Amino acid sequence: MSAGIRLKVNKDADSTTEFTLANFLHAKLENPAGVNFGLLQEDDVQPKKKVKRHLVAETTRMQYVGSNYKNHSTYNKYMIAIVDKETRTAKLVDASMFSLEPHWPEKEGQNEEEQATLTRSEKVDMLTNAFGSHKRKRAMESRKKNKIESSALESAVGAAASTALQNIDPALLLQQQTALAQQTTSVLPPHNLDAQTPAEAYPLHSLLSPADLTALETPAQAFIGASHEKIAEWKKSQTYPGYILVTLQTLPLNAQSRSHMSCLLMYLHYLMHIHSLTPKQLQAKTGVLPADVPQLLYKKLLSSFTDETVRANGKRTRCISARTKDKLISYILVLALTIEGFHLEYSQLQDDLKIMDEKMVKYLRVLGCNVKKTKHTMGSDIPDCMIKMSELSVPLTFPQLGRKNPKAKR
Repeated sequence: MSAGIRLKVNKDADSTTEFTLANFLHAKLENPAGVNFGLLQEDDVQPKKKVKRHLVAETTRMQYVGSNYKNHSTYNKYMIAIVDKETRTAKLVDASMFSLEPHWPEKEGQNEEEQATLTRSEKVDMLTNAFGSHKRKRAMESRKKNKIESSALESAVGAAASTALQNIDPALLLQQQTALAQQTTSVLPPHNLDAQTPAEAYPLHSLLSPADLTALETPAQAFIGASHEKIAEWKKSQTYPGYILVTLQTLPLNAQSRSHMSCLLMYLHYLMHIHSLTPKQLQAKTGVLPADVPQLLYKKLLSSFTDETVRANGKRTRCISARTKDKLISYILVLALTIEGFHLEYSQLQDDLKIMDEKMVKYLRVLGCNVKKTKHTMGSDIPDCMIKMSELSVPLTFPQLGRKNPKAKR
């Protein structure tokens, strides 16, 4: 405000003088003089509430509509200062602000359904195309172009997939599925799909030959005559896995059966020892396996359940690949099932092998086992116990390849 002008506030409460201010939201008008205005007031006037008015502006090409209550805070009050140049005073007068937006009146015969299908984004694009800046128009065109390219890409991928499915060779697909099935079952011990009993499904002679069992009789003497004190000593020194120590306490009293079971437990000990070896221990020149391993089984165990590779410098190294480890675990589980009469409570064995529960269940089901978990309540002072049972049923049935869990997240 210019210097030297005094401000005069209108304190007349009965004054109804109020100016109307129009704000065009889309852009600045090029010719404000060519605009015709009309002010409308709603009939429903409530005491102590703001009177709702609508301002309509028309030009030769466009119509604009706004109100004094939309797009404005109820806590704002607009006023205009009227300057009297002769008296050098300024008078404040109330004003109403109207935010005007372009409005297209419905044409006669226009399809109402077509108008209703326009989305808000499409309406905004129409406004941008008519009144937007060059920057906004370029952004809109770029967005539409990207959308078209994305749709074209999806159509092309869909067409290519459809063509590939139509042209696929059924014989080749069957060959690939057969190869995948053979690859999966190759890590299993030799098995009989037509077996009538679980013992025939995984025959013991496919795991251990008669010569192997004879060779195991010497180291198995430690198990045959093991006392409770000796088993407690082995448990304290962790000489043998927990599953073997638990099973030793329930060996048969019959001498022949006790000797046979001890041989199986000793061979199981050798397999579990290989499973626990670290990469550094596998590189040792001597002492890779326990000292009491018969010479007949020493090379057989290393060649069957470890991998030997030759480096660029010609040096041989030993390791256990993921595939070989799967094979090793399969043999361990089948041997444990054989020891337990093909009804195995695998909690202790799972702890010894340090395998996650989900993976352990997967190994057992690949072998053809049915897995069942039961929670037992022991008492108020004793924590609940989870019993994990696996049972081998015949005829052998393996999980379907490529079958997905319907409950898995997508």
